[in-house]
Amino acid sequence: MERDGFAIDVASNGGNCTGCEWLVVDGKIPLDADKLLEAWIKKNDYGGIALTVVMNSGGGNLLGGIRLGQAIRRLGLKTEIGRTSPDADVPTNQTQGPGGCYSACAYAFLGGVQRTATTGTYGVHQFYSDAYFDAPAQKAFTANDLSAQQALTGVILAYVVEMGADPQVVVAANRMRPDEIYKPSDAQLRDWKVAYDPDVYGKWQVEPFKDGVVIFSRTQNGRSQLSLTCGRSGAELLLTRKGLAAKYVDDVARSYATMESFSLFDRVVPRAATKFTKTADGLALRIPLSKADLDTMQAYRMKTGGLSAGPNEPHSNMDIFNDDLPVEGLERHVRLLRRNCAS
Repeated sequence: MERDGFAIDVASNGGNCTGCEWLVVDGKIPLDADKLLEAWIKKNDYGGIALTVVMNSGGGNLLGGIRLGQAIRRLGLKTEIGRTSPDADVPTNQTQGPGGCYSACAYAFLGGVQRTATTGTYGVHQFYSDAYFDAPAQKAFTANDLSAQQALTGVILAYVVEMGADPQVVVAANRMRPDEIYKPSDAQLRDWKVAYDPDVYGKWQVEPFKDGVVIFSRTQNGRSQLSLTCGRSGAELLLTRKGLAAKYVDDVARSYATMESFSLFDRVVPRAATKFTKTADGLALRIPLSKADLDTMQAYRMKTGGLSAGPNEPHSNMDIFNDDLPVEGLERHVRLLRRNCAS
């Protein structure tokens, strides 16, 4: 689908894998971009297929961007930023390269249930009318115009919050003139939940707990948490999940009962040493941490690592016990845990 510089298409790199095929949204976003996308999905029978929308756009109509984001969310699609072009070696295939998603596109991008963006590819600025560039010094706004602008800011804020991103996105946009672009850093993209993966754990944090502290890391959606605490018999790792259906928890409990071991930062932990508990809306798993476990975690230098079902366990366990933890800062937090448990 192509109209007035706005295009929707499907692309493939020729492979047979998750991510080998994606939706392309490219060009200036029109007011009815949402209707165009949903009509394209229906016409090409892609309903219910969780493809990733790869976006490359300098902007367009602001309300069109918001509506497009809402349509992306209704369809349950992921979003990434990139430019799709023909593969130089195989012209029938496509490839992804660096792209940009700015202005109205930045709001459409937030519709993704999972979002991938890096510094320089995502940018925001103030919304504006054509009068800003045609006659910026002309006194053209009435009291009604000012009221309408405030109402539109409210619409944008409500949309950003609804999509699960931080209102700092709007604050950053309002600080930039229409002819400027603010491009958040990787840290800001992550902290503002512009770059968002619901199952990715955040940085380690520390909070007071009883007579000591608890060290924890939560997923971006807040549904899973791994905590390093001091139990009655010493240091332990506590995994909690919430928002799970009771039947699913029952299935996990049955699978847990058949397991032999877990893998914790490349160390084997016997299932018999752990404790599984059903909670009001989820589950909890306690794993004792031996001195050797703490030594391994403190010396761990790989980029990712964490808790998973043992390598020989049934696949039914893998999606619930497969947690990649942030390694950055792990060493000093394990040292803190040891001091806290020793005291």
